Amino acid sequence: MAVVALGEAAIFNPQVKLAKGVIAPYVAMETLQPFTRDVYKTENKEYRGGTKFLDGDILMARITPSLENGKTSIYRGGEDSSKAAFGSTEFIVIRGAKGKSLTDFLYYLLTSTEIRDVAIASMTGSSGRQRVQNDVLKNYRVKLPTLKEQQAIAATLGALDDKIESNQRVIGMIDALVLAKFSEFSSRAHGKVGRLDSFFDVTIGRTPPRKETEWFTKPGPESLRWASIKDMGAATTFLMETSESLTSKAILSHRVPVADPGDVLVSFKLTVGRVAMCGESLCTNEAIATVHIEDPSLREYAYAFLKSFNYGSLGSTSSIATATNSKMIKAIEFFCPEEACLNEFHNQMRPLFAVSKQREYETRSLRKLRDALLPELMSGRIRVPEARQAVEDATDVELSEVSGV
Repeated sequence: MAVVALGEAAIFNPQVKLAKGVIAPYVAMETLQPFTRDVYKTENKEYRGGTKFLDGDILMARITPSLENGKTSIYRGGEDSSKAAFGSTEFIVIRGAKGKSLTDFLYYLLTSTEIRDVAIASMTGSSGRQRVQNDVLKNYRVKLPTLKEQQAIAATLGALDDKIESNQRVIGMIDALVLAKFSEFSSRAHGKVGRLDSFFDVTIGRTPPRKETEWFTKPGPESLRWASIKDMGAATTFLMETSESLTSKAILSHRVPVADPGDVLVSFKLTVGRVAMCGESLCTNEAIATVHIEDPSLREYAYAFLKSFNYGSLGSTSSIATATNSKMIKAIEFFCPEEACLNEFHNQMRPLFAVSKQREYETRSLRKLRDALLPELMSGRIRVPEARQAVEDATDVELSEVSGV
């Protein structure tokens, strides 16, 4: 296994031809999801400047907090694969070097803890606007396997990401179906109308003092997941993963409300109207309201109602950023169907939500396996044949057919 500078193993910010004024695929920074391999265009728009790249190139966020949050993905052009694309000026574009490296392998190298730590440590600039120093990253020496080994590693880890992406597509399609069914159902249902908090207990999350770091921890048996708006942005139907947790003592000392499985979360500050159902018990920060739903037959309906609600109708309480307040959320006019109608919707939607939840659990297991294998494969501590069986068991894919080793 050769040891080379990363700048020798990969091409940084390769030249791409794209004339100003041309309509081209555009990728916004917010389109990249944390620790998600593939990213697609946000929209088509006129090129007037920005980072240029091609189908298959790696987009690595170079600014805080996007890099720390795990925003590194491979651009997939799809039907636009033959076209040059562009995006945020805060991307570093990285491509495999012919005869030396494969781009798919480099993606996993760049998302490894080793390289992420180097990139984050190199950041300089004013607080909140720090950027990666390209030279530090390019001069860092890495272990570079042979092309055949790179292909095998990328295929092994890629099989897990393929399954993760497949699960996300299924969850997304189910969510779209639920909302379509809700639209059709609500047009013919009968029931009563009242304030949201007349039907449900609505609580607002809390944040312990940030300077008191002992309240914050990683997910574990002695802690509870603590959701932020960023975490909700990464969720589709169920929220199960968060980047931070609170200790049990923090929850008691600061009287942080706890959301139970089946409760519905709604963001109402900065990014208004993100909605997710709790997959398991967790707590949230003060920008998120929890709608506690004791009646199981109301959960799917309440989720669909709140996901479909026009939060723009509430107005904004801030001239600086989009925001409403907890009083407005609690006062939302909620339509509750008659029992027979509600049970009809519940019985139709419950199996769909069960599939989504099962896929979310599977995806969480796949991510844990991928993240455990990544440093071991990159360091050479384990070889592809040793990792292959675990991946085949998790994905039902014959890796020998994919990796060719």
